[in-house]
Amino acid sequence: MRRTAIILMIYTACLSGLYLPEFVPVKIVADAYSFELQEKPLAFHHEYFNNPHLASLRKEFDYDEYSKKGSSEFEKMMLLKNWVYSRLKYDEESKNQDIRNSIKILRMAKKKETFLCTNYAAVYMQCALSMGWTSRYVFLRKLTGEQHAGNDIWSNQYRKWVYVDPTYNIHVEKSGMPLSLLELRKEYIDNNGSDLEYVFGEGIVRKVYACGDLPIRRNNSRIWQWCPFNKDWLAYTAEIAIVGRNDFFSGKSGNGDQMWQKIYIIKDDINKNDRNWYFIKYDAVEDMNALFHDLNRVDLKIVYNGGRAFFSGKRAASVTLDCYGEFNFTPYFNRYEIKIDEGEWENRGPGFNWILKPGRNEIKTRIVNKYGVKGPVTRMEVLNP
Repeated sequence: MRRTAIILMIYTACLSGLYLPEFVPVKIVADAYSFELQEKPLAFHHEYFNNPHLASLRKEFDYDEYSKKGSSEFEKMMLLKNWVYSRLKYDEESKNQDIRNSIKILRMAKKKETFLCTNYAAVYMQCALSMGWTSRYVFLRKLTGEQHAGNDIWSNQYRKWVYVDPTYNIHVEKSGMPLSLLELRKEYIDNNGSDLEYVFGEGIVRKVYACGDLPIRRNNSRIWQWCPFNKDWLAYTAEIAIVGRNDFFSGKSGNGDQMWQKIYIIKDDINKNDRNWYFIKYDAVEDMNALFHDLNRVDLKIVYNGGRAFFSGKRAASVTLDCYGEFNFTPYFNRYEIKIDEGEWENRGPGFNWILKPGRNEIKTRIVNKYGVKGPVTRMEVLNP
């Protein structure tokens, strides 16, 4: 066997070990209304992690402690959904639909004010941001004209976007996997959701409804009485508009007024003839991989350098870490961590030399953001003859 021969067996928990070397610069606007600009896959304005309103929100309300009861990241995200649902009172006659400042909404809720789905979605999104998770604000519409608002959130645990409906306190699963808006839409088009399970709440109130259980009425929110949860709920995914920013606090009003500047819509044969949809004026996204791109993924590149380490004389490989790929972005990035074989997680820069021992070598890597949230793990294995 040639001296320089080395077999790289790559197992990655992300997108088949694809390495995308290009780095995307992060632009920080350092003023009173800061945001973090994602330039691609699609432009998106992330609320800056140090926005004082996020800290005030987390300090004033107890959703943080409540969500921490979850045993996994996803359970914590769903407990947050449950918390929002329990704090706001729904009323279809509410006049507060244009308020998208969660601090103001939650203070009004203490005074027994009532709200609509647009308010629920704003509260969930901003509470999630304050905990270091990335959530987006989405508008939905049935072809018959009924409209709704909710959220999608990036799950590091499942390595995907998941749709969250805090107004109904629902997320949707298929075979135990929580689904994104895009996946829900496909289920709606293909079989009208016959294989789906609708998961209400989390923790001790968690309740799972199969398609055959619908319609469902509950007595703890007026929306379940006024508009029972039925099979037709899935029809909201016929028309989807995703707001291209979550920096609602950063506008001068702190109410998300700038949200209308960029909206991404899904337009196809299902909805292309609807001229009554307000968002039809926005450009449609052709590539769904760009709209439902990855977050926080580390692309790992290993290159055998053909020589030996200067001091040890052992084989070495060059390692490059990149969390800003063509279909990936990492908001609030703080640092990379790596784990070699059975060692401990340790901080590393984006490039370093890896001394290889004979036989099997394993490396794992992940990001940690400025809130301490850990991203998905990428793993590679190297067999060194």
